[in-house]
Amino acid sequence: IWDELCIQLGLTKLFPKSRVFARHPMSWWDHSTIREVDVVSGAFMIIRREVIDQCGGLDGRLPMYGEEEDFCYRVKRNGWHVVYHADVKILHYGGRSTKQLGISAPRVNMYLSHDYLARKYHGIVGFLVIRGLRIIGFLIRAVASSLYWGILQHDRGRMREYLRIYIEGLKIQVSRFPTISSDKGLLRSCLLYTS
Repeated sequence: IWDELCIQLGLTKLFPKSRVFARHPMSWWDHSTIREVDVVSGAFMIIRREVIDQCGGLDGRLPMYGEEEDFCYRVKRNGWHVVYHADVKILHYGGRSTKQLGISAPRVNMYLSHDYLARKYHGIVGFLVIRGLRIIGFLIRAVASSLYWGILQHDRGRMREYLRIYIEGLKIQVSRFPTISSDKGLLRSCLLYTS
């Protein structure tokens, strides 16, 4: 909930070196060191077979984005460690999987994934608090992007593009609700996005 508040109020961007406000992007520490972290990118993971046997694999009910957060959370909850290794180098062409979907689809999937995870791990109250914070964040961004792109930059096309994203996000926040299924307390998938 704290991370969501910092993201939605823009505190993670205003204070990227703060351990308090930038916990989620982890931008405050030197990435040239090896250390235990909460989450590593799903673009590249090395996982012991025993971890998968004990914790399960990635949750297929999540749309793209959020799978690694869910997996790493379960790994840590089962007593394993999630470690960032600075010595291992890969080349990740970020955004290639979703580039063809347009600007809003990846963001929509990210919001849906985070809704799913909030409901799965924080219950109804935590989920509603996070959703409320996100609605406030969308409204702030809609006003800010209108002022910035519409008035300061005189780029109404870009302004409309961002407003479309925030309006789509607001629609999701008021229309979709992840529910608990009866099978082992898992969540029923209601996270399909079509463009």
